[in-house]
Amino acid sequence: MERILGIMRWLRSFGFGNDPPVPPPPPRPIVNRPFHTYWPHPFPTYEQILTGAQRFDRIISDHEHEMYSFVGPWVCSTQGSEGQVYGLDVLLDKRLLDNGGSRLYQIVDAHHHYLALTPDKHLVVILEDTSDVGIAVKLWFTEGKEYPFKLIPPWNSRFRIDAIHGQSEPTYWERCARGAGMQSKPLPMLKWRHLLHQRLLHLHNNPSALEERERHIREMRVFLYFAKHHRDRPFSPEEVRDLQPKLNIWIQVATASGQDIREDLRSWLEMQ
Repeated sequence: MERILGIMRWLRSFGFGNDPPVPPPPPRPIVNRPFHTYWPHPFPTYEQILTGAQRFDRIISDHEHEMYSFVGPWVCSTQGSEGQVYGLDVLLDKRLLDNGGSRLYQIVDAHHHYLALTPDKHLVVILEDTSDVGIAVKLWFTEGKEYPFKLIPPWNSRFRIDAIHGQSEPTYWERCARGAGMQSKPLPMLKWRHLLHQRLLHLHNNPSALEERERHIREMRVFLYFAKHHRDRPFSPEEVRDLQPKLNIWIQVATASGQDIREDLRSWLEMQ
């Protein structure tokens, strides 16, 4: 036995019997942009964010054929909610995180004239060649703590596959954003009930800045209002149990700010 082990060690010294080395990932291509570094626009207008959203949609949906949905405060803005919005929030399939997010990097590199990463690895949509600022894009992913469900496309969507989605209720719809024009392509936006769910899951325990607190309160009130008036299906008892502690945080923040949220709480109760 000792002799056999000695022979095996001798063979390994020549490379026999060893696992083949894992090839390193291919280097990312060197791209040429008008500016070496890009930054998020500090105070973009609604129209600038809309332009960024339309450009992002053309890249992700039309060219790369990836399913996604807009979430967050900009969706509120498309329906007339006021208040400064600083960028886009996008919900993507968790599959894009595989292999260290190589698919995401591939998309950014393939569309480097329109997408860029900031020095701290935040994604921006480039609006024009003469400026080094773009529209910030915050990425969220499905089937995790950020959002526990899969994206289910609308009934008439080209992403809908009967063998996969069956009769499952869509989780997002395609809507025309305010100011986009009658001929503009509708954009994917998470349904209000799911927007409310996703917003509650990443609600901060203690938003410190006054503007951040006001934004939390405003977003939740809009989501509650539209979820109620669009008659989205009620939350299940299990969902209510999981979300109630997060809602309690929002109630504390809102009441501490002197807000009358009795109507909002009635909306929440009607959704159970």
